[in-house]
Parts: sequence; structure tokens; C-alpha cells
Amino acid sequence: MGQSLMAWNNRLYLAWRGVHTDDEDDPSLWWTSFDGNQWDTVQHFGSRSQAAPFLIAHRDKLHMYWRGELDLAGNEDKRVYHAAFDGTRWEQGAILGGRNVTETNIYVTNAFASRIYMAARDANGDNILYWSEDGYYWDVNDRYVLPANLGNLPPRVYGFPGFETSTLMLCYVRTGDGQLYARTSDDRGRNWSAEFAVNGMQNASCPLIATWGSADPYGVYVRTQDGVGRIYQVRLNPGATWLDPATGTTPGPDSPPIPNLPRIGVVAAYGDMLFP
Repeated sequence: MGQSLMAWNNRLYLAWRGVHTDDEDDPSLWWTSFDGNQWDTVQHFGSRSQAAPFLIAHRDKLHMYWRGELDLAGNEDKRVYHAAFDGTRWEQGAILGGRNVTETNIYVTNAFASRIYMAARDANGDNILYWSEDGYYWDVNDRYVLPANLGNLPPRVYGFPGFETSTLMLCYVRTGDGQLYARTSDDRGRNWSAEFAVNGMQNASCPLIATWGSADPYGVYVRTQDGVGRIYQVRLNPGATWLDPATGTTPGPDSPPIPNLPRIGVVAAYGDMLFP
């Protein structure tokens, strides 16, 4: 099961891929919304995906992106699909010319950015950064090949507020290393800084982020110690030193975990609350 949360038009929207069990795998997509008091009836989206979808609030629409499941011949579907919601109905279609563009799941964000960015991994093993100004049109030939050795999955892409343009940051953990690394870009992803290790983020996952106003992103992440994964919080910035909001210090093995939160797969800011 994979979920996505996004606040849009004074409601909180949740989309997810069906539950996987030992006996059955449900690749269907589902969605619902929350008005601050109660959740609406769950609705079947009518599409299928190999992994979690991504919800993005952009301009006057709520957008959803997902990787396909199987094509008509029963082969793995490596295309990316899109739907836009106007508050009443969803409009669906494939993007990037309907081509096979990703060997893994995608990562999509528009935090502190005028564009929507999507990271994908192509058949050559390269991590690719695509973008769209309006959420609908994506040019398969207008893309940047990201630096090599960013791990086995597309990296997380975060945005940070800035004057006239945002700073982007790639975040990734290499298999077998356990250290969280990052690179930054001040020109919308065309060029990237040298790699740097984020202080105190050993045996930690890339954070899931939420944004409030002009503040730097707030993140939650999993740190594994003695074989046990616990959930922690962090304030990200485009550099090697992030802060634990609870202590005001660099995160590390002695940082206090978030109590009574055994697992998390999604996070979003809604009003003055953080969900889930």
C-alpha cells in the first residue's frame, strides 16, 4: 500500500494504491478527502499502478501522477499517467508522449517551486529530472540527466524558498552505505553541487516533507537502530546541517523519536495541523 496526502482548496486529499497481502495484490487506485471534521466516502479511481501515486496542488487544480501497472499485452507498464481534479471531476491521460520512461516508481514535487518536478529512472539506469510549468504538458526531450550514483531509486527532490527562484536539493541513500547524501541546484536542476553527507543522518531514510507558508520544509524520517526503525522529525535546509525541531540541534542517534507513531508512509500540512 502506498499513499499520498495533499491540502487543496481547504480540504485534505488522500490517494493510495490498494492493499498488498500474502493472498492478493490490489493495484487499484483509490481516493477520498477530509473537510476538517470527517472523511468523505472512499472512491475507486478507475486506474491501476505498480506503486504509490503522487498528489500535487498546482495553480487551480489538484494533480495526481502515477506509474502504470500492466499494459494491454500484460507486460510491465513503464509509462507515467496523470489526472487533474477541478473540485468536481478528474480528467485522465498519459504524459511524456505516452512513452516508457521509468524503470522504477517516480518521485514528484512542487514544494517552493513554480514548476512541478518529476524524478524517474530510465532503461539506461540514469536518474532523469523532468518538469512541467502547468502540470499538463511535459516534454520528453526537455530533461536533465542527474548526477550518477544516486542509489537504486529516483532521489527525493526538495525545494526551498528563495528570492525569485527556489533552491532544489536531491536527497538519496546508497544501498549498503546507510548515509544520507544530498546535492543542491540554484538553476532549476541544470547543474548540481558536489555531493555532501548530511550531518547526523546515518541509517536514516530520506524524509517525507510538509510545507507551511515560507518556512523551510518540515520532515519526518525513519532511523534504524539495533534493527528497529523509529520515526523522527527534522527541519531541512539546503546544506549539510539540518535541525531537530525538538532540540534545536543536529539530528543523531540520541535524538528523541516521535512518540506513539510506529510507522508513517505519508505526511502533509493542513491548516495548523500535521497529518497523519
